[in-house]
Amino acid sequence: MSFFSSFVAQLTSERPRWILWAPVLIGCGIHFYDGFPGTTGLLVASGALMSGAWMEAGTWQRFFFGHKKNTPKSHDNHHPKGSLGDNFFPWMLFLLCLGFFRIYGQSVFCPTPMLQSPLEPSIIYGTIGSIEHRLKNHLGYSLVLHTLSIKKTSLRLKKIRISLHKAPQPLWVGQRIWVFAPLKPIPPPVSPHGYNQRRQNFFQGIGAMGHAFKAGVIKEPRGRLMEILVNMRHHLTRMCLEYMPPPTGALGAALITGDKGSIPLHVRQVFSQAGLSHILAISGLHLSIVAGLFFVIFKKGAVLIPAIALRVSTQKIAACFSLAATALYLVLSGSNPPAQRSFLMTACVLIALLIDRKGLTLRLVAFAATIVLLWAPYEIFGPSFQLSFAAVVALVAFYENKELLSPWWGEHGPPSFYNKTKLYLMGSLCSTLVATAATLPYTLYTFQSMTLQGVVANMVAIPFTTFFIMPCAVLTCLLAFFQENPFSLQALSWGLDHMVSFATVVSTWPGAAISIPKPPAWCVGVITLGGLWFFLWTTPWRWYGAGGVIVGAFFLWPHKNPGLQIWISADGALSGCLVQNTSTLWVSSLQKGRFVRHFWMKEGNASTSKKLFHASTPRPFRCNTTSCTLVCEGIRVLIAQDASSHPWRHKAHVVISHQPFVLPPSIPLPTDKNLNITPKDQKKRLLVDPVTCQKNGPHYLRIHKGILSCHTGLQIQGRKPWTPQ
Repeated sequence: MSFFSSFVAQLTSERPRWILWAPVLIGCGIHFYDGFPGTTGLLVASGALMSGAWMEAGTWQRFFFGHKKNTPKSHDNHHPKGSLGDNFFPWMLFLLCLGFFRIYGQSVFCPTPMLQSPLEPSIIYGTIGSIEHRLKNHLGYSLVLHTLSIKKTSLRLKKIRISLHKAPQPLWVGQRIWVFAPLKPIPPPVSPHGYNQRRQNFFQGIGAMGHAFKAGVIKEPRGRLMEILVNMRHHLTRMCLEYMPPPTGALGAALITGDKGSIPLHVRQVFSQAGLSHILAISGLHLSIVAGLFFVIFKKGAVLIPAIALRVSTQKIAACFSLAATALYLVLSGSNPPAQRSFLMTACVLIALLIDRKGLTLRLVAFAATIVLLWAPYEIFGPSFQLSFAAVVALVAFYENKELLSPWWGEHGPPSFYNKTKLYLMGSLCSTLVATAATLPYTLYTFQSMTLQGVVANMVAIPFTTFFIMPCAVLTCLLAFFQENPFSLQALSWGLDHMVSFATVVSTWPGAAISIPKPPAWCVGVITLGGLWFFLWTTPWRWYGAGGVIVGAFFLWPHKNPGLQIWISADGALSGCLVQNTSTLWVSSLQKGRFVRHFWMKEGNASTSKKLFHASTPRPFRCNTTSCTLVCEGIRVLIAQDASSHPWRHKAHVVISHQPFVLPPSIPLPTDKNLNITPKDQKKRLLVDPVTCQKNGPHYLRIHKGILSCHTGLQIQGRKPWTPQ
């Protein structure tokens, strides 16, 4: 049997699992649009869409549900050579194109005007769409304004994000206000492979940002139902911040309303190093606890009423009320994307109970992922989407394969307290290990750090959160309708204070914070496809996916970054160098670009940063107060504040100038398709200055094995509607 025939036979035997690949293919189409720099992808996708539409009648039913019931059995066992191509592969192309056109249509036909240059301070009128609280010395806000009117300009923006350190009075969603503020563009990525904030804000409709000097209220909210519910959320947030001591007040607001803006930085770092960051975000853990808590309350309450318990299923009654209570909690928690995904899956589980179907399956996960990708395709680029669905897919697939669990699960005797406790601890340990392993590649790629204490910390923190903290939070939400300062806040503050103490202790253990250089993106892609191949298929060929995971994990794990690495910011005003086998990032300035320097340090796994332009800078640098030169593997590099008059400007292969600079016409510059330079290329020069950076975005240079390679933001991300013009 040939390889193709064997592949067709295996794929045909997995027909019931084809539907699980629908969100995967849609996601690949979304990534195809984001990663393809040109417009040829539109033509390719058009051809693929035409191929997917050309199918015989009934393909929808065969793809999603298998063959019709009246189809002869002999037809199920015999598939003509072209039947698979007429069934699976056209729909594979169709789903790829569906993802491509979904994000392409949103970016092209519903564009967001983006501010391209700073705007002088002016009076801006707008309606408050969302609020995030910032508590430091006094209560501040981060506002998103819509329905804008900007004086003395014809600029038309959909939404803007405004920071306000101090407001004259409490602000509420729906208020019409004015602010006096300058506006500036959304910053581009600080590195070619960094997180693209402009892309995320583009799809959210936010075109500019600024800091307000003054503000005032023009008109109060209209009193609509949704505005009342959202403002009830902000009332809960301010109640936590006012009646609970810091930092427990900020943590209480994060758990109840999802507002994390007031959490101090050191507390965030402590929870991150302890592996407990997910507790601070409203996600599947919190929604499932709330749904389970209300389910138990309503089910036990219905049992106490014989007239109801003897006529109606108490489980279905509890499912209905739990669904309504969880929806209300979703609104009170801010309805952020992770909470929306969690609510969607929780609602599907509760609805499955109502119709007597099995709730938690991979089909449910695929359904939820498909809805999210079609509703908000840009969410696939965010770490919250990647982390949550990676954990859920791994957990559901793990528990669906009961044959893998039989050596541990087996028979545990009568349902005694000891056996139930043992089963719960084993389940918690397995769930924590599986979720940690599934999310590790995305954690390393996004945050360049990991912790070895997450398993131990979650074994203690999750039960404490489930049985004490979240019940106190739910009770606080209920009592807030009747009391200004509910007594449950004291219990919640006590629990959160002990949680902070526990996280602080765990964060000091060895291995609590391990930093690595940023791994290549293709490693995460290989691990993702390999893991999906293993989890979504059921026949023995699933083990080929384990090979992909092993290969990706080998290159994902930290290897030494040889040679020299150089970063240049998107405005060309800041540069940083990291030499082989060192942990110091040498930057051209320590007074500006604090966030940029921090990101470069994480990406290069550097522990400290020092100023580059200094006479005492060690080798291989030769520096003075305005410039530095070095030779690395035969490549000559010049970094200067202004390279126009530096004697090395004609000798260096790389000229980095923080002031605009033009090389003489006699020295050719490499084109975008010829960015690699070797020491033998005596006439090639690579010039990076503010003009070049404004055109091509941030730069990343690397010298390895005598070859200089260059990556720019324009090369990696292409020319998209959100790209700075």
